Order: sequence, then C-alpha cells, then structure tokens
Amino acid sequence: MKLKSFRTTILIILFTIFLGAFIGGTTNLINGYISPIYFKNIMRWDFENIWRACIAQGIFEGLLNGIIFSLIYSISFSVITKGNASLSFGVKQLLKITTNIYLLWAIGGIIALGLALLSPEFYQSTFRMVPTETKDMLAYAWVGGSIWGASFGSVIAITIGIINTKTNWKTINQ
Repeated sequence: MKLKSFRTTILIILFTIFLGAFIGGTTNLINGYISPIYFKNIMRWDFENIWRACIAQGIFEGLLNGIIFSLIYSISFSVITKGNASLSFGVKQLLKITTNIYLLWAIGGIIALGLALLSPEFYQSTFRMVPTETKDMLAYAWVGGSIWGASFGSVIAITIGIINTKTNWKTINQ
C-alpha cells in the first residue's frame, strides 16, 4: 500500500469515528431536549442535567458505532478504490452516508409518532414505561423511534454508501 493511500485510509477511519460521535451527540442533543423522560425511564437516570448526560451518552455510543463502521467502510473504500481515491472523494461519500443516517433517524421518529397517534393504547402496552399524558407520550415515541431509526438506519446507510462509493468510483474512472 502506498504511503498516500495509507494516509487517506487512516484519515477516513478517523473521520468516520468523528462522524459517529457527531451524529450520536447531535441526535441525542435533540432527543434529550424533546424527552428527558425517555432517558430517565429507559436508562434509569435519576439526577439533574439529564440533557447533558444524553449528549454525552450519544457521543459515547456514536464513538463505538463510528469505530465499527469505520472499519467496515475504510476496508470497503480501500478495496473499491484500490487505494487510489483522494481524501475528498472519501469525505464526500461519508457526508452522503451521514445525511442518510439523519434522514432515517427522522423517519424512525415520525413512524413512532404515527404509531403512538394511531393507537396510544397499543403503543403504551408494547413499549416500556411510556408516559400516559399525550404530549409526553408523543415526545417519548419520537425519541424511541428516532433512536431505532438511527440504529437500523446506520446499517442501511453504510450499505447503501458502500454501493454508492463503488458506483461513483466507477463513474469517475470510466
């Protein structure tokens, strides 16, 4: 492996880990604001400043996901491009993946909101410790759904991202 391609791969790994932490932190920044009750109930947190803890938890979990996805993506990226892609090409692909993760995070929240609105009784009996007040239940639904959306969405987004990286790389090199 050439030094330049090795450096690019290392930077892609680091950027992917950073993006994981960033996505986790920003989504939990919003989710912690929308429903601290969700985190209090699910995480069994009983202290002041749950919102700050949500952000820290998001960064931590995002770092873990970023490490896993960085290995998957960087290996795929290196194999697809045979070590010949620029860092800017890799970063552009990662930003597309990031956009898709945010999109799927929002879709997950919207689906859960819809479910809670459509059948509050079902939602409350199916999921743990759901508040009974409508406003709190809907906020709780958003957070739970958006977390699932981001979690499953990350797998979908990275898979699509690898496919798009391959397609875009072929287009550039034709």
